[in-house]
Amino acid sequence: SNLFVLQLQVLRHTQHRLLSTGRTVLSQSRQTNESGAGSKSAAALIAASAAAATLGAVGFTCWRGHQQWKSKLVRDKKFESVQFVKAEVDQSKAKSDAESSYFCWLPTDVYRALDGVASMPVRSGDIFVVSFPKAGTTWLQELVFMLATDFDSKLAETVSIEDRFPYLEYPYPGLATIKRWPMNTSRRFIKSHLPWGLLPRSVVDEKLSKGSGAKVIYLARCPKDTSISYYHFLRMLSPLIGYTGDWSGDFIDRFLDSSGDRPLPYGPWLDHVEAFWRVSCDRPDRVMFLTYEELMADTAGCVIRIARFLGVTEPSQRRVN
Repeated sequence: SNLFVLQLQVLRHTQHRLLSTGRTVLSQSRQTNESGAGSKSAAALIAASAAAATLGAVGFTCWRGHQQWKSKLVRDKKFESVQFVKAEVDQSKAKSDAESSYFCWLPTDVYRALDGVASMPVRSGDIFVVSFPKAGTTWLQELVFMLATDFDSKLAETVSIEDRFPYLEYPYPGLATIKRWPMNTSRRFIKSHLPWGLLPRSVVDEKLSKGSGAKVIYLARCPKDTSISYYHFLRMLSPLIGYTGDWSGDFIDRFLDSSGDRPLPYGPWLDHVEAFWRVSCDRPDRVMFLTYEELMADTAGCVIRIARFLGVTEPSQRRVN
C-alpha cells in the first residue's frame, strides 16, 4: 500500500540520518581523543540505524527477471588477500517502490560461478537454506536436514554438513557437487548466501518456480548481532582474507552501504534481507522467512512451522524436545 511505501521511505531516511550522525560523532571523538562518551554515542546511533534498517525490511519489492551486470574488479587495502567484484543488479522491472538498482559485493570466485548458478536446473524436492553470513545458517541447516530425513542421526553424524548441504556458489563443495547428485535422490539440500536475484532462475522467476517445486527458507538475524559476528569472523580469517578494519567505523559502513569502493562479501545487509522478506509475502508456499531470534525463543514452534512448510511429517513432541 502507499502507506507501507511511505513507512519504508521514512525508515530509510531515519537510518541514513542516524548513521551519518553516528559517523560524525565518532570522528569528532577521535579528533579530540574523547574515546569514551563520544564513541559510545556514535555506537548507539549506528546501532539505532541498524534497528531502523530492520524495521524497514518489510517494504522492499524484489527484482525479478534477467540479470544485467556492470562490474569491475576491486582490490581493497583492508582486504589484503581477496579481490571483489561490485555487481550492479538491474531492477528496472521491479515495482515503483523499489530502488532502480543495488550493488552486491562478491569475491571473484563467487562471481565467476553466477552464470552456472543462474542456469542450474532445480528439482522438485530441492531445499535451499539462505541467509546473510553469520545469521545462524548452520543451525538451520541441521534442523532442516533432520526434519527432511526423518531424523537420520547416523547420516548426520558420519557425513559432514558440507557434503550433506553443499554451499551453492563456492568452489567447494559447490555447483559441481550439487549437479552430480543422482536423479533418483529424493531431495537435495543446498546452502547459499546469495541475494534473492542471484539464485537459480527457476527459483527466482515466478512462473518457473511454480513448476520447479523447490522450497527456500531464509534466516535473518538482528543486524547488530549479525554485524558483530561477521566482523569477528572476518578478523579470525585474516590470514586468508586479510581484513584489518574496525567494527564501529569501517565495518559498519561496509555492512550497510555498498555505494563506494569498500567491499564486504555479500553486502549490503539491508538489501539482502529486504528482498527475501518481500518475496516470502508474495509466495508463502515457496519462500519461508524466519529469524534467528524466533528460533531461539521458540525452537519447538519453529520446527513445527518448518515441517509444515516443507510438507514433511511433523515430529513428535518427544523428538522436538
